[in-house]
Amino acid sequence: MSLTACIIIPVVIALRFLLRKAPKLFSYILWSVVLFRLICPVSFSAAFSLLGALNAPKTERGQISYISVDIAVIPADTKDMQFPVASPVAGGAALEKTPAAEPMVSAVTIGSWIWIAGVLALLIYSVVTLVKLKRKLKGAGHEWDNIYIAENLTTPFVCGFLAPKIYLPSALEGEEKAYILLHEQIHIKRGDHIVKLLGYLALCMHWFNPLVWAAFFLSGRDMEMSCDEAVIRKMGSDVKKEYSASLLNLATGRRIIGGVPLAFGEGDTGGRIKNVLRYKKPASALICAAVIVIAAAAAVLLANPQKSAASEGAGMTGGVEQTAKEALHGAAGEYGGVGQENEADNAGQEDGKAGGSLQEEPMTGTLEIRMLSEKEPKTITAYALQKDNGEWIVYHGYEDEIGPLVFAENCVYKVNTSMETIAYEEVSYEEFMDFLEIEDFRFSIRITFVDNVIVEASKISIYEEYGISYAAKLPDYGYQYMLELAGEDMLDKYYTLAGMESFDVADSDGDELIEIYTGDIGEGNSGLVLFRNADGSLLYSEFAHQERSNWNNVYLGEIDGTGFIMNLYIDDVGFYGDYAYRVYRLSAKGEILQIAGSGFGWGESFAYQDELFREWVEPLEYYLEHSRLILSSQDGELRTEQVSEADKYNYETLNLKDRNLVRMP
Repeated sequence: MSLTACIIIPVVIALRFLLRKAPKLFSYILWSVVLFRLICPVSFSAAFSLLGALNAPKTERGQISYISVDIAVIPADTKDMQFPVASPVAGGAALEKTPAAEPMVSAVTIGSWIWIAGVLALLIYSVVTLVKLKRKLKGAGHEWDNIYIAENLTTPFVCGFLAPKIYLPSALEGEEKAYILLHEQIHIKRGDHIVKLLGYLALCMHWFNPLVWAAFFLSGRDMEMSCDEAVIRKMGSDVKKEYSASLLNLATGRRIIGGVPLAFGEGDTGGRIKNVLRYKKPASALICAAVIVIAAAAAVLLANPQKSAASEGAGMTGGVEQTAKEALHGAAGEYGGVGQENEADNAGQEDGKAGGSLQEEPMTGTLEIRMLSEKEPKTITAYALQKDNGEWIVYHGYEDEIGPLVFAENCVYKVNTSMETIAYEEVSYEEFMDFLEIEDFRFSIRITFVDNVIVEASKISIYEEYGISYAAKLPDYGYQYMLELAGEDMLDKYYTLAGMESFDVADSDGDELIEIYTGDIGEGNSGLVLFRNADGSLLYSEFAHQERSNWNNVYLGEIDGTGFIMNLYIDDVGFYGDYAYRVYRLSAKGEILQIAGSGFGWGESFAYQDELFREWVEPLEYYLEHSRLILSSQDGELRTEQVSEADKYNYETLNLKDRNLVRMP
């Protein structure tokens, strides 16, 4: 918003000079465009935008974005934890730090604190000044209506927001008092006291921008001069000399209230007197020309750049929060945790030179398709991509990043037909595209690409538009995070052993020791399940917290003599929510060996189908029937009783058929 203002303010200043012979009201109106840009992050998009002509950042949903997505990179391989589990539906992935991002994060953090300090300083200064002024006004006498007379004042001013009051010096009398009072009444009638407050708040937010300071003072001058002109028009040109003399007499002591947005007086006496003395009724032609200039300027300056056809549906503004969320979703995508063989990762190795590429080896990644080219059906013009090497790319369809992606002529196409596992079937290009032709819906696929040429594409789930997809089990770093916060003696100091048993959940000799703890290190009630091997070393852990984002239900189960671990996430907000379960065992080294896993989400982005949900919930019911709960933080309540929850979570209790959920475009 501040960068946008850096473009708009100089233009307004230039137009202000162009309109110097027109009534100051037109210049004053122009400043409303700047105020709008400073306090409102959205606007309409149009082809005639000045920002578009200057190649300013393109828009998405009416918003201009200047933040680089690079600061939201979430690498694939790192163990330097920053937060515990952030999104169970996305595989329970933990937000992780990357050394490349640390300088940016540090700079943003330091800059944020400096900015906040500046905002607070201006607000505190204003409040302190207002308090001093209020003390000075205690002896003011009420004359009539909202008008007060004070003996110790040398300048008239308006004070207040919801119920503005006019304060006049006691020395004012007769006609002089009449037109000075009229000046203040015009301020209130036009809402200048509200405009002044909004302008000061914008100045507080953008205090670091010198152009905003210039705009604040110049708009204040135009406000006063336009008000002076209104007085002259109402009372006649005969009072210009007397009015100017009054302004000169009242010129002292104005800085008392200069920094108080709820109490503003008059300034720039010399400029105002010159403007009053040379003011004359403008010609009709000048008024018409000024109106046209103002209307055209407002339209051009208020409009954001219109999105190009290639970017329609791109759906990302480049902001940190949205990028991080989608990165987590993409990271979970298709694959299980450590130790699981990933079929697509090795695909296309023999075709490393596909499309005449100079790239030595194929790369793999998770791609979210935003738009296919209408002219070239095999070209993806707008997408979001996270490479398997950890590089996260968001491409809007403009000439940046790695450019459009093209399907190779001999590209291998696959679709996953399973809800809870990976069961790819090879299909033709036409069959593959049939799964991508749902209007206003974005699809995630796994790709292997060489120099922007896709040599293998795998549809992660054929049920994606219904909110159903395979859910990978990624490592849970909650225990390591808690250790970093509370130290190695955390369990002894803050946790209580709630249960302990032996159970076979790993591919190693004998049973594993399973310890269940509950406690609070000062961040709310939480629970831990530690899985240890025969020598007592830690194999793996599960974490649960009363905070909604870290709700978790951990179960132990057995089917045909094989033990397993399952975690279940339930989050039902009503009109949107997520269910997700993951079933797995551990290797002898504590690696995740996933057996099954699936996520079901609903909301305006997905179309609910009850028959598909009935099919989705059947495996969950089966695993619950063969397992027992050992730890839960569901709904913020920590529980460790070992009970079956097959009756608690099943089709009858979880179905959404009565909610009339419809996917919105």
